[in-house]
Amino acid sequence: IEQQAVLRSDYVVMGRPGHPALQQPISLETYLANRHILVSRRADGPGLEDDWLLQHGHRRVPALRCQSLWTACQVVASTDYLLTVPRLFLQQALNIQRFDSVAFPLSGLQLSVYMYWHRSRDADPANRWLRNEVMKSLCGLAVESPE
Repeated sequence: IEQQAVLRSDYVVMGRPGHPALQQPISLETYLANRHILVSRRADGPGLEDDWLLQHGHRRVPALRCQSLWTACQVVASTDYLLTVPRLFLQQALNIQRFDSVAFPLSGLQLSVYMYWHRSRDADPANRWLRNEVMKSLCGLAVESPE
């Protein structure tokens, strides 16, 4: 199997406009003290950000679990819940609605998206064309932390 990196994005904490925890960079203590929505297709278990927190000796207990990022955005927009998402997703959500956001309080958490194909198709002209088209269509979306 061959692979190529397609997108990379750091994580941010988002909330309703004016959320008091998001008016300046958020401390880990403030982050953990707030109520969070965990978005996962799974019925139970930790999210990616929870695994990252656990690796660094911290634990949060999400107040609400949701299967859809867009549904979570609607809840966050009208409550004091916080939502931890890739910056790339936040940029798309801001096209629809206003949110406040700050960087995730622990550095290093990243979303990495890869494109995969079978090695036997590496030189195939149609497959190569498709991979190039995918890369061209996504080239403006790669997001890194603004810091």
